[in-house]
Amino acid sequence: MEKNNPNKKLNIISDLTVANTRVSVYKYEENYSEELDICKNLKFQKYEEGRVESSFDRGVLFNPKLKNLYDFFQKCINDYTERMLRAPEYKLLIAEAWVGRQSENQSVVPHNHISTLNGCFYFDVPDDSTPLMFNLRNCVNLVDQFEVPVANGQLALFPNQLEHWVPPNKSKETRYCLAFNTRIKEEIYEMAAIGKFYGDSQ
Repeated sequence: MEKNNPNKKLNIISDLTVANTRVSVYKYEENYSEELDICKNLKFQKYEEGRVESSFDRGVLFNPKLKNLYDFFQKCINDYTERMLRAPEYKLLIAEAWVGRQSENQSVVPHNHISTLNGCFYFDVPDDSTPLMFNLRNCVNLVDQFEVPVANGQLALFPNQLEHWVPPNKSKETRYCLAFNTRIKEEIYEMAAIGKFYGDSQ
């Protein structure tokens, strides 16, 4: 598998302003069929009827076979913090990653994450019936909706304060998405130290 070239320029599809925040969409130029096969073979957790399934594995991107994707995502995160946040010294790292499997008529309910910057990478989007949706609440709690079209091989990055969701998949084909959370470097190092403490004490 070809390794990502760190000097290769990113293919930025769009930068959109939503409620004074930025949603940036990047295009992954490499073949990801092997990574998709790995993700399709994960074990998935089922919820109530009509809700998207998610992988039990919450560290998908830490699989060495997904390193090319990990490196690309981290490069995009760095670009976002530099261009959108204008804070190149603000180091965000991927803290958690999982795969969503959205079959026909399944949807993603409006939600936020425990995260700073959220990422959604679209492996397999059968049609345009499942855009990434955002809810924008004003001062009296009225909600407007904002839609970001997505396509195969695209990564969307957006701040966690944006509530997001996905409408029902109208295609008979299953839709696969890899999502991740980020935290500042110091928080992740602290969590790792806590995990090591409990691991060593058992």
